[in-house]
Amino acid sequence: MEMMSTNIQITSVDIGTFGGAIFSGLDIKTNLKIKCIASYKILTRTPEYGEFWYVKGSMVAHPEYGDQLKLSKCSITDLPSPRYLSSLLIRHPQFRGFGLGKAKVKKLIKKVGSELLLIELLDQGKYLHLADYVAEPICKVLCERWKPLQNEMALARFLTENELSSIIIKQITRICRDNAVEKLESNPYALLAFAPTSPKLWRTVETISLKLGFRRDSQERLVGAIEHTLYTALRSGDTALPGDELLARAYKLLGSKINAQNGIEAACKIRAICSFKTETNDIMFQTIGAALIEANVEDMVSELANSPFQTDFATQQLPEIIDKYNYLFEEEQGYPLTEEQKAAVRMVFEEKISVITGFGGTGKTTVLKAVADVAELLDLNIYLMALAGKAKDRIEQATGRDDSCYTIHGFVKAVKEKSDFIELNGTSIIVIDEASMVDISLANRLLRQIKNKNYHIVFVGDPAQLSPVGFGIFFHILVDKIKTIKLTEVHRQAAQSPVHQMAMKIREGIDYPLPLWNGESEGVYFLSCQADQKDIINVINSIMPHQHCQIITPHSSYLAADNTHSINKAMQFLLNASSKDVESGGIGYDNDTPHLRMADTYLLEKDPIIVTNNNYEKGLYNGNTGIVTEVVNNEGMVFARIRFGSKVYLLTKDDCFELGIELAYATTIHKSQGSEYDAVIVCCAVPSKLLERSMVYTALTRSKKLTIFVGSQELLSKAIAGLPRAATINHGFQPKLNISSMR
Repeated sequence: MEMMSTNIQITSVDIGTFGGAIFSGLDIKTNLKIKCIASYKILTRTPEYGEFWYVKGSMVAHPEYGDQLKLSKCSITDLPSPRYLSSLLIRHPQFRGFGLGKAKVKKLIKKVGSELLLIELLDQGKYLHLADYVAEPICKVLCERWKPLQNEMALARFLTENELSSIIIKQITRICRDNAVEKLESNPYALLAFAPTSPKLWRTVETISLKLGFRRDSQERLVGAIEHTLYTALRSGDTALPGDELLARAYKLLGSKINAQNGIEAACKIRAICSFKTETNDIMFQTIGAALIEANVEDMVSELANSPFQTDFATQQLPEIIDKYNYLFEEEQGYPLTEEQKAAVRMVFEEKISVITGFGGTGKTTVLKAVADVAELLDLNIYLMALAGKAKDRIEQATGRDDSCYTIHGFVKAVKEKSDFIELNGTSIIVIDEASMVDISLANRLLRQIKNKNYHIVFVGDPAQLSPVGFGIFFHILVDKIKTIKLTEVHRQAAQSPVHQMAMKIREGIDYPLPLWNGESEGVYFLSCQADQKDIINVINSIMPHQHCQIITPHSSYLAADNTHSINKAMQFLLNASSKDVESGGIGYDNDTPHLRMADTYLLEKDPIIVTNNNYEKGLYNGNTGIVTEVVNNEGMVFARIRFGSKVYLLTKDDCFELGIELAYATTIHKSQGSEYDAVIVCCAVPSKLLERSMVYTALTRSKKLTIFVGSQELLSKAIAGLPRAATINHGFQPKLNISSMR
């Protein structure tokens, strides 16, 4: 493919799918028309007619539309020369609608003397100097509309010249409207706040600061290094760092312990960061943003936990109502609630904030249904929610209350938008399931949204399961700090399960050798393989024809040999694909077999899939899983019928992109939490910090009958013996609770 880069003036724009665009322009050098295709990943914003853009990409031939430039990079840019000013002012929609026509543009240029002089006046906003030639109101609006465009062009030039990523360009373009270049030139280390931290970003900013003449001991550099270090820690989940660790990490960036120490002091002085003491009197440092979030949640949790007991429903009737419910429950199910379960139900209604924990088989889901049913008997609003769509669906199925179940994000959005479906007047009962994965930021959003409402909230989960994907820790700190009931009575059938027995050992960090799998349909087994993609897939394929399993792995990154994408492609071919490329030996797809193509992913009939983006209108959420029941090609338009539970959706290619649909022969362990399968294959072949005790425990307990670990027994043993991730997260979340007030 031919690579090329040039500047073009935009002549037409078609908005593409999900933020992308297809646009054409005239090459400034050759005056030839170039058609460009830009994905949402690289496009900072949709181009406008008349603008000048820098484009870079590879030329590809399309059978219907001819040659197209598939872009790898693009951004708005300055005028190629002042002589292009009139073309921009005449064509750009920014300068339409206030009386500035082609004749007035030419008149202005002629009277001012040149395009260059007019640009200088526009940059300075001197509309009164132009009013001698064109009406003052027109000149004033012209200068007002020129300023943001001029700022954007100058910013794009600065960012492009310094080879910054499209992610940073998007963020800065959206936030910095005025004098952005001047601000960045005065402190290039401000760039560190606009994108995911990485060593490359630090090196890029260092190069820019060197060009601008910043000294190695300048305050901007020292403070930037401290903030960058804490941002990096935040990305790994830590909202704070011990002083000695912050000093050591900053020293690696700055190359001087004195500069690192001075950086910490300067950052504290200007309040870029703050410090606090732990219960053991250790000094910790964190960014102001992280500190504010944790402080907000501390205050809201403490207020709930320490508030005097008051309610607008008759709590004296609770024991009687719960006993009545238990009688009906036993008649229907054949067994009663345990004393632990009854106590847990009562606690939810007696405490403003509480926690229910328990491992698999102790009946947490049974308690959730009981809470919902008792709330209805008391004529109270009940809202049940979970982090992921799959876990939300499970609550719906368990409680039979699809009108009361939400993802946490969906609930927050509905409350914010004052949805008619949510009524927070009176007393509401709010249940958060799978709460171990709720990060401190989401907890803050939820509690802030319902602040000053009358509600009881209970967090339900297993602290041995996964910690949050986001930063900080929440649920694990609440356990035993606020009123907590731990469910420990295991149903006899569950207690006898090999899966349960191993899970109990993993909780305590106890490992033992597993037998090799030899075709069994129940139990916990192991199969060895190398940390090699081909070997991993061969071992998995030796299992699947004999025992269908859900494959789960710690990794989604392509860098890991056991990543979901590679396993999914292989499993689709081995279990469901239609052809093989004989010449290359690679996987191929028969064009005669109906398929829906999404980039390098093909959806075929019978493929399992997973949703990775929320779509509130369709009622599909991150974590929902389904099966492709049919691929339909209707006069060139391709649709996929996908069954999610009892519902079937007819989805277009655009719908599938919007939902982030991926194959789901293999999913990550994080995406599997809240799901349950008869049998699972767990990958543990690749050394990784993601492979730790809570990850192994969660993966194991996704299975009802059979778990087969595939990989290295040594890696598995090391993961089980190590601390769970939640115990290693540095944080500042310390709710101030009056323990003596606990009922």
